[in-house]
Amino acid sequence: MQFYDSVFVYINVVNGYITGAEYQLDCAYIRSYLNKFDLKTMQYINKNIKRYSDIIRELSSISSRSYVFYINEYNFFINKLIINTLRKSNPNVTVYVFGASANYIANNLLDEVYIDMCLIDSVAYSLKDILLCNKEIWEISNIIYKADNKVYSTEKKYIDYSLDDLGLPYSSGVIPPEEIQNVGMVSSVGCYGECSFCSYVNSKMFRIHSINSIIQELKYISYFISGKNTKVSFFDDCFSVSKERTIELCSKIISAGLQFQFWCCTRSDLLTKDVIDAMAECNFKNIVIGLESASCNTLDKLGKLGKNQNAADYIYNLQNMFHYATQKGINPYISVNFGLPNEELYDALKTINFIKSNNAIKNTSVCFTTCFPGSKIFEESANYQIHKETSPTILPYRTYYNNYDMHPVFNELIKTEIISGDLKESLMKTSEHKKEYISYFTGINQDLNSVGTIKFIEIKDFNEKNSVFIDRNISINGKVISYPEKLIISKKNLFSDDRKKLKLSIKMYDENLEYAYRNDSYLPTDQASIIEKGEYTYIQPNNTYLNEPIKMKINKIDSSQSLSEIEKRAKNFFKNRVLKFNDLENSIYLNACMFSGKCNICSILRVSIADENILGCINKIKIGTINDSYENIINGINNILKETYSHRNCISCSAYNWCPKCVSLQGYISDKDYCDFIKNNKHFCFYLKVIGFLNLLLTNESSIDNIYFHIFLNSIHDGIKNTKPRFNFHENVILIEINNNFLLCNLLNNKVIKCRDIEKDAILGSKELSTFLQYNALYNQLNYHGFIGANGN
Repeated sequence: MQFYDSVFVYINVVNGYITGAEYQLDCAYIRSYLNKFDLKTMQYINKNIKRYSDIIRELSSISSRSYVFYINEYNFFINKLIINTLRKSNPNVTVYVFGASANYIANNLLDEVYIDMCLIDSVAYSLKDILLCNKEIWEISNIIYKADNKVYSTEKKYIDYSLDDLGLPYSSGVIPPEEIQNVGMVSSVGCYGECSFCSYVNSKMFRIHSINSIIQELKYISYFISGKNTKVSFFDDCFSVSKERTIELCSKIISAGLQFQFWCCTRSDLLTKDVIDAMAECNFKNIVIGLESASCNTLDKLGKLGKNQNAADYIYNLQNMFHYATQKGINPYISVNFGLPNEELYDALKTINFIKSNNAIKNTSVCFTTCFPGSKIFEESANYQIHKETSPTILPYRTYYNNYDMHPVFNELIKTEIISGDLKESLMKTSEHKKEYISYFTGINQDLNSVGTIKFIEIKDFNEKNSVFIDRNISINGKVISYPEKLIISKKNLFSDDRKKLKLSIKMYDENLEYAYRNDSYLPTDQASIIEKGEYTYIQPNNTYLNEPIKMKINKIDSSQSLSEIEKRAKNFFKNRVLKFNDLENSIYLNACMFSGKCNICSILRVSIADENILGCINKIKIGTINDSYENIINGINNILKETYSHRNCISCSAYNWCPKCVSLQGYISDKDYCDFIKNNKHFCFYLKVIGFLNLLLTNESSIDNIYFHIFLNSIHDGIKNTKPRFNFHENVILIEINNNFLLCNLLNNKVIKCRDIEKDAILGSKELSTFLQYNALYNQLNYHGFIGANGN
């Protein structure tokens, strides 16, 4: 077994969602430097984490004398939990921490997080001395550690080095070159601005790569992945800080024949026509320009401008460079902040008007001012009239907007569509939430990655025993569901803790999260409150503020009459091969899994906790107790399935292949009636499957009228004739037409292929592809994604 001096851990958290344990540039530079001294390191990678306990198990299995965690405000809670759990199981392991929150943790939280040492600055140099053991601990600069219940800080020392001195993360083998589109790179670090909201405390210490080193790194990457659609993001604090260097870098990239699509973030005062010309020629397709505010009153007091600059000139140049970049084929974005120090409502509206007047509605990145440790507005919040509070998990801090009411600003951003489309989805995740709750209510699991975990856990209250069960079993990005009589908002003003979303102070949400934090128990940030009112169901996902609630109409299949009504719709659907989008939205059925797909109890999609019993699905069949392990629950489910299949003689049934085999029937239908209905109504089951699939696929669409279908079932009820395709498709494949777009959909694995007209015609058998190569390429694509079997023509 390979032994490591250090295992680096970076848990990436985006908008509250854990995307995985991933590669990270700061970790990579430190590892590149340590490699020069023959120190063995690795980056822990897991991009498909099922449960939090998976991280603990996998880290514990690695032979290493230390772990090094990169911690920022967003991933603090999950890292605290991982570190404390690791230390409880192995008290002798050494844990080091660095990153944006290391200094705050060192000075405030060493009693709560079992860390040996916080590395504050020049981390590669400090860690090298620690691992080589060539100095006494107090002789190593820029560290804070705890010993004998006391906290010690060593000398804060500036070390002069360049990025070249650390190394090249890709060509040194630390990051696989194929990761370039996920991880990006830097050409420099540091910024001369003094923005009061910025927490990069060492931003004025410029460190750069030589241009030759950047070209060497890009050349190495290009051996493995390249092309004008391969995105390389420069995550410099302030790209183009030197006009001459930027132009030279672009020129060298062109002369080296490097083919990439570039992205960067910069400032208005660093952009000129010459710089933009060079970037456009070099294939910079996206640049983000920091505006923050279009109000001179706000911008003048922000610290963003240099001594000889004024806000009006900065804003004017940004306006000109934005339009010039657009003319040159670059897609520029303007970055703005709301809730800034000294900002009033009219200042915020002035920024919105600036965006509208410059036709930048679709090209604006919206942020909400958030206090991060190390920033001026955090350290001197009273002077900046900023109201901050710790969150239930301490970090990140919450920034409340007391200077003016943020509701009308947010509503105006929605109304003007500055927040719309992809941006609206990234900020609010409305359609993503809706998809997941459709899955919760219908029982049809479209998230195949969640198999092996419990996606939804419904609780009445959050107590010690419930928290232990959730900690052990819930999916890393699962949802805890509750049905409160009403939602209690403890504070009137909105806040943000992640710069991207406005949030509500929901009493129950905060109490649950604080309990989990204090008891080192995992709890996803996504806790949903569901309130049923009249014929509609209203959903509050986590604590995100939405200008209008998620509203859904959930239909029930709870009688023979409701079955008959759906059966009529199913027959009409097969006869006409068309659905109206409005009808689709009103066709979300509670427990539709009873008649379509596969009984969700098999994948334990959703459970509820009642009196220490674990009940499977919304129909509430007991599958275990709160003390059972996940494996024991699986065994209990298998016994239920075995008994049910035996009782119904499922194995010899003609409907075995398409029957959902529901094991938790409701009172209106007996086992015998259920089996007879499924056998005689294949079209019914297929119809509900199509409805469920499309409700998830088209959640965010609003401009659709009719949806047209081609169905490839080999046999169907009442002798309805089906499309005879060129290929031998599986029975779960349909071709749908939406607004003149053709989508080939596999209802079994949720794969969707967008078809060109020539491919659509070939699939339907109305035209042949012109060459064998075209046919072979289409056949291979269909076969790879499971649309056809080995016998496809």
